[in-house]
Amino acid sequence: MSDLDSVGLSLIDAGLEILDDNIGACAMHLARALDDGLSEQDSEFFDDLLRLLRLIENRGHGLWFIDWFIKNGDNERYAPLYGAFVAFVRGDRFLRDLNPETRGPATHLYDLLSAHRQTGLG
Repeated sequence: MSDLDSVGLSLIDAGLEILDDNIGACAMHLARALDDGLSEQDSEFFDDLLRLLRLIENRGHGLWFIDWFIKNGDNERYAPLYGAFVAFVRGDRFLRDLNPETRGPATHLYDLLSAHRQTGLG
């Protein structure tokens, strides 16, 4: 694991923290991963981010993380990811409220997040 880059390590740490319901520590590691550059096109760890977001919701912390995104201003900085996560937690109708530039990418990310619901895969 020492060969893993900082994004991968941050996501592992975030996952371990959320399993213990340490949401503040999880948020700190998630913020580090996002700040280090975690995009679908450029990161081999993007699927791990989606798994972490699913786990956060599954553990019942989705609403807390929605507020966390807003308090940090990350709802604007990572608007498509935030929009997809809100839709994942609150329902896909939220996507209709997004501006057109954000709606398309957010819908794509929402589809990736929610795909396991149709297939039964985590």
